[in-house]
Amino acid sequence: MNGTLIEFASPLLAPPHLCTGCGACSAACSQGALAMKEDGDGFVFPSVRRESCIGCGKCTSVCLILNIGKAASNDGDAAPGMFAARLKDRGAVSL
Repeated sequence: MNGTLIEFASPLLAPPHLCTGCGACSAACSQGALAMKEDGDGFVFPSVRRESCIGCGKCTSVCLILNIGKAASNDGDAAPGMFAARLKDRGAVSL
């Protein structure tokens, strides 16, 4: 290194319309550069603190959406995708 600062691009995260809000990216970040923030509909998405991001890629490597089909189960088949959802209004569903 020549002593100059390296500017990292934002981490590669799932697009909001595909993000499950699982929080794996935030949990994997050892720098605390990701926080899960709730939108107006009650869904949570990662929010990047660029000043804390070191560009290590841990968040990208644990994202279920970005890695669908890359993980293998014990029998060698691709692992099925996992998705999660949450209702903000519990009264919207009758049990």
